[in-house]
Amino acid sequence: MSAESTLTFIGGAPKWPRLSKSKIATFEHCARRLWLSVYRRDLAKIDPPTELLFAIGHRFGELVREQVPNGILLDTDPRRVDDAIAETKAILSGPWNRPIFEAALQHEDVIVRPDVLQPDGWGGWRLIEAKSSTAVRNHHVRDAATQVWVARESGLCISSVIIRHARRRLTSPFARALTAPTVDVDVTSEIRNIIRSRSRVAAAAREVIRGPEPQRAVGAHCTYPFRCEFRDHCSQQA
Repeated sequence: MSAESTLTFIGGAPKWPRLSKSKIATFEHCARRLWLSVYRRDLAKIDPPTELLFAIGHRFGELVREQVPNGILLDTDPRRVDDAIAETKAILSGPWNRPIFEAALQHEDVIVRPDVLQPDGWGGWRLIEAKSSTAVRNHHVRDAATQVWVARESGLCISSVIIRHARRRLTSPFARALTAPTVDVDVTSEIRNIIRSRSRVAAAAREVIRGPEPQRAVGAHCTYPFRCEFRDHCSQQA
């Protein structure tokens, strides 16, 4: 199956899927996983431990929003992302001095939804990325860099970048640890060099989406830093 065979055509040209922070992160993990996540979601098998991690991450994101007073949550329905982009532009063009949750920002064909954009008091914004792990991982920093790249290219002044993570290991979306204080790690200086690579990485991800299914042998990346939902498919194709 080719990528182009699954697309609708407008004016004789294919309408390619847009990129996002998660798609770019998926590409950096495994190009084949990105292609499959776009065109063959039916092959995905998400095991219960991974589903639990998703639930914990979702609840932790809610907790982080609860820690930031007086914010506004934009529509998170992926079917209405263009409306969220328009709403974000309208808010940012006004005298806005309240935090924004899940602002929708786009540069080229890349869309990001920062967990929190918090006014820094100087006309800029503090970007906060919520992660339910107990430490900052390398892929967390790359995720933040992608968001800052899009935000800055969209005209925003991002003065600092914070990854807010859990102080203790979370085992359930209802765990008491979710009410414990979180930890802020400033990664502003760490992302400086990574931002320079974002345009190149996005271009490479774009090439994958617009081509045939990449081939990659099953390996350690299939289970680390998490079990890939397409591992069974790739194992059968080996």
